[in-house]
Amino acid sequence: MKKLILTGPESTGKTTIANFLSAQLDIEFIEEFAREYLNQTQGKYDYDDLEKMAKKSMFILDQKRFDKLILDTDLLTYKIWSEVRYNKVSTWIVEHLEMNKSGLYFLCYPDLEWVSDPLRENPGERHFLFKLYEDLLIQLECNYFIITGSKKVRLKTALDLASDYFLL
Repeated sequence: MKKLILTGPESTGKTTIANFLSAQLDIEFIEEFAREYLNQTQGKYDYDDLEKMAKKSMFILDQKRFDKLILDTDLLTYKIWSEVRYNKVSTWIVEHLEMNKSGLYFLCYPDLEWVSDPLRENPGERHFLFKLYEDLLIQLECNYFIITGSKKVRLKTALDLASDYFLL
């Protein structure tokens, strides 16, 4: 299975790009499960909830039987989220991240204006978080491209790269 994963700090256009690519390339898109989970809990969560969300995300992914998928975040986000928020990460997340790091990552740069959302937590830390994402992608030896610029530029860049990746 070929996976394209959108990742990076909050409010950097990940969902917008994922939706756009899915529509343009006619490829299944898996939404970020954490948002669904947090909507059910009115945004409240603790350390143990991050592993629950990560496991459910992997369960959803494992149920898909497509040759190509676009993901709005993956276990990389849960690892960074847990490190930043709780200064620790569950063994399950670490082990499964290492086993599931295949695919192409689009790391979204925080040069878009922050869009407030009740579930978003880190408006002033996006550049710091971006660095954590990039460092982890490098550490895990993942293939990635940085997506930056205006919305129009991001969408065109992402479409060009995704088309090449999926050989459409």
